[in-house]
Amino acid sequence: MVLPEEVIASTVIYMGLIHGANPTSGWLLSVHRGMMNKSRGEVFITVGLLGAGHTLAMLSLLPISIATSWLNSVTAPASAVALIAFGAYRLLRRTHWYFGLKRSRLEMIPLGAALGVVHGSIPSVMPFFALYCSIYGGATGSLTGGLYMIALHSTASVLVMASFAASVYLVLGIGSLKRLWIDFDRIWSLILVGIGAWVFASWIFNH
Repeated sequence: MVLPEEVIASTVIYMGLIHGANPTSGWLLSVHRGMMNKSRGEVFITVGLLGAGHTLAMLSLLPISIATSWLNSVTAPASAVALIAFGAYRLLRRTHWYFGLKRSRLEMIPLGAALGVVHGSIPSVMPFFALYCSIYGGATGSLTGGLYMIALHSTASVLVMASFAASVYLVLGIGSLKRLWIDFDRIWSLILVGIGAWVFASWIFNH
């Protein structure tokens, strides 16, 4: 076993928390929509819709995970290397994806899915899909493990998004971001590289 089950689960939760704290994950957009509509309810509706899109994007990994369940010993290190490369690319690129703020509610779900992909949340769980599924093996184990990973990551991410959005909208105010702004995007990219390197090193050590 490359990593214990509880370590895999804890890491997936941790990455969900960090991803949710990143303003580019969607909570800043939720605050903007709440301000434009003068509605605190809109803040939480937007967070929920973005979270639903994020979860749907992660669910798209399940068919791949099930189809390659017999290759988990290969897909785990391969996805770890891909995660390192993706994190490094994010660190080195000079431009950022921008999807705009003027979006309807109906667009929040596909936007949430897109944010999950381009910001690396989806790639970040792929090594852990493979690692967790390697513990139980087979299509059933891959399905159960995948759903478990998605539930952990999505719940953590959405709860943090809602907390940050509520704090800014209801208490701190949008002006506080000028004083408290942290480059979460760079931090997240470094975490992607670090997690990928850790998983790959663990795989090498155990093989």
